[in-house]
Amino acid sequence: MDALSNLHSIRADVIEVWDPGSLRYKTIQETIVGLPPATLNSIELLASAIGNDPGFFEAVSTGLAAKADTSSVDSELATRDTVIASKVSSVELTSALTTRDTTIATKASTVQLESQLATVNTALESKASSTDVVEELALIDTALGSKVSSVTLASELATRDTALAGKASATELTSQISTVTAAVALKASATELTSQISTVTAAVALKASTATLASELATRDTAIAGKASSSVVSALDTRVTDVERVVTVEAGVPYNYLEAGTDALVIRGPNEVAANFLGSSAGALEGRALFYKDVLIGGELLMPNSDITTRALTVGGSSLTTLLAAQENSFTAVAPLMKGFNADGDAELKVDYLNTTLETDWIRARTATGVTIDDDMFVDGHLAYTTIDSPYWVACNCIANGTVSYQKGKHAIGVAKRGGDIAYDVSFPAHPEGDKYMVIISSNEYHAFYRSHTSTGFILYLRGSTNGSVAQGDGSFNIAILK
Repeated sequence: MDALSNLHSIRADVIEVWDPGSLRYKTIQETIVGLPPATLNSIELLASAIGNDPGFFEAVSTGLAAKADTSSVDSELATRDTVIASKVSSVELTSALTTRDTTIATKASTVQLESQLATVNTALESKASSTDVVEELALIDTALGSKVSSVTLASELATRDTALAGKASATELTSQISTVTAAVALKASATELTSQISTVTAAVALKASTATLASELATRDTAIAGKASSSVVSALDTRVTDVERVVTVEAGVPYNYLEAGTDALVIRGPNEVAANFLGSSAGALEGRALFYKDVLIGGELLMPNSDITTRALTVGGSSLTTLLAAQENSFTAVAPLMKGFNADGDAELKVDYLNTTLETDWIRARTATGVTIDDDMFVDGHLAYTTIDSPYWVACNCIANGTVSYQKGKHAIGVAKRGGDIAYDVSFPAHPEGDKYMVIISSNEYHAFYRSHTSTGFILYLRGSTNGSVAQGDGSFNIAILK
């Protein structure tokens, strides 16, 4: 039933209906499309606004009926859009027309084409006809018939080339002739040869005959047979030469020399070497005497006082003068002091601590860098010190970015932060215990641990309460590695 046909009155302050579009209740006024202005708040005013025309609604209805509904309009618009979508855009059309115009611009115009055709026709008129060409070709064929073929010509040329290849070139022939001419120029002429032969003949005439020569040779051989052999003479000459080299006698010199060889002059008995006197191969030590047996001196061993510092006696690698100067004066030790010697035989002043208590106000190293205690030390009183060596190989405090705030270890430590993680590459000099060192780590994060340790470093990781790589503290940490 049409709600407007209900004859019963409905009176209420507000009447709401459900709106499926907005999913809420709306008042009747909100559902009316095109409410009049607030000033047209009565039927009289509305009637007056439309000119009191009783047929206004019918005219509007008729006009609306003649209009297409929304679905028809949407369908027509969709059809139009489909047709438009199949068409090229104005940009594409413009581009295609531009391309066409560019192509046309490269073509010749009709006037140019006709001009070119006229030029071609003019050129053709000056050319021979096909009949003339056939006649000329017939004449050429006749002339060619009397010629040898290219195969025959090639064969003849190959035969010629083979024959020429076996011949010497003009350059080679000229060179050979020059060589022969030079060789002939070096030969003696017949006149010179005759002269030389005459000279030889005259010289031969002055020589002894073969019989005379044989007699003289026989006499010489007899005399040689009574002499020592050449090998014996050669050995004797070598021995004499060697002796003369060792024992040198110079005319006018009242003394002789014993000359050392390049390495040495060796004095030896049948089985043992007694002494060596070094030769030139010893360089700066040339002339040094090396005695391998006892040296017995029946008289005094004299050294001039002037040479005592430059030519001192050496005992065990040390100058005897230096050794004597190092000797202590005779003294008597007063308890608890006592005189002793170390393992090297050097004199020492010791304390008789077995029987006497050492009482002193000061102990200081004499030549060493410090006082060494070789055994346990027990201190009954306080132990005070100015400085003491760190017990750590490396020790440091670092902030979150890996910067070392301060160090307290024996060696410097290196810390470099890894990107994208609260992890650090820690490095230091190689530890004396390899990778078996003691590591102490502290941090204001929830977890701190290390991995991939070697003798020279490791990777340090810091983790939060959820074991994630996000700092929950300020990210600072401490590292200490014991020596």
